[in-house]
Amino acid sequence: MWAGRGDRLSVANTLSVGAIVLALGGAALAAGGRSTGTVAKNSVGTVQLRDDAVTGAIVKNYSLTAKDIHGRVRKGRRGPKGKHGLAGATGALGPVGPAGLAGHDGTSGADATGPPAVRTIVVNASSDETASGNTLAAVIQSVATSTSSATPTKLMLTPGTYFIPASLTVLPAGLEITGTGDATIKFPAGHHWSIQDLTLDRITVLFNTTTIPVEGVLQVDGTLRLRDSAVEPGAGSASGVLIAGQGTLDIVDSFVSNYGLAADGTTSAIAFTATGPSSILGSTVQGDQATNGIGEGLAALGGVWHVANSIVAGFVSGATATRAAAIRIESGATVRVDHSQVIATKRSQPAGSTSVAAFDAAGTVRAGASMIQGGLRIRVGADVTCIDDYDENDAVLGAC
Repeated sequence: MWAGRGDRLSVANTLSVGAIVLALGGAALAAGGRSTGTVAKNSVGTVQLRDDAVTGAIVKNYSLTAKDIHGRVRKGRRGPKGKHGLAGATGALGPVGPAGLAGHDGTSGADATGPPAVRTIVVNASSDETASGNTLAAVIQSVATSTSSATPTKLMLTPGTYFIPASLTVLPAGLEITGTGDATIKFPAGHHWSIQDLTLDRITVLFNTTTIPVEGVLQVDGTLRLRDSAVEPGAGSASGVLIAGQGTLDIVDSFVSNYGLAADGTTSAIAFTATGPSSILGSTVQGDQATNGIGEGLAALGGVWHVANSIVAGFVSGATATRAAAIRIESGATVRVDHSQVIATKRSQPAGSTSVAAFDAAGTVRAGASMIQGGLRIRVGADVTCIDDYDENDAVLGAC
């Protein structure tokens, strides 16, 4: 290159070499993107930047917002649910709203049908049984004549004896007489009560008389209930019936006993036609004829009867007594006996042809698991069945 020129450079050669060096230096700065020199402020703009020259790696975190970026910003994934914030304070009470429209009328309800009200009257006994009886009779008569006589009434008798006057024979319906202790109502000679609907609870009815009305001492034309009560003679009485009539008898945990002394009579504790189901439960019913005649406990003259866990007995002891029967069942009557004692016997050994029958039957008898003493008297039309019954010696009865 230098041949034929000698060892000296010309001015033109020197300027050409400098220009080449400067050109290569600028190209190297542009190609490397960096320079150890200082770039003047505001000297680099959009024109000087190549495409994709600015990437996320060289952008300061959180320095750009959506308005700094042209085009669509991609939505990020939903973050986790934050904790519940604290409840805000209760707001002020709003104004009262306008009244609503009136509702439609409802349908009429059914009338109440609860039990009727019961009025209670306390009757106090004194040391004078006659005075006590007059007080009781006056209260009963006032109940019968009051304007509210249809209201059920309960008389609470304090302990003592009430010897009632002969004038008191008819009792108002719906009457309950209850003893608060040992309360006894004593009847005069030949006295009776006519009963429509009566309950005796913890009361002793005592009659001490030689005359018993033919119709009975307690003459029922309706309903009689005995609860833990007794009906009995204070001493030997004329033959007759204690409880007689028709309707419904409901005897529970009570004692009904008749003891007759009149000759050639019939002494019955109960002689009754049951027009409604009648029952003797947990009670003793007995009739005892001490002279000649008939002694019987229950004379079922009609209707349906249930005797359970009770003692029903008929006794005779007269020299020429006719018959002892525990239960007499007339045609049309049905008597069911369960777990009871049915006893007919002679208290002595009267002469003659006295008959003894636990059941003197012309009606229907169903007896089960009961003690039967005295055998049977079967009459025309009788239908008697015994199951698991036994006699007074605990011997099993194969059949009645």
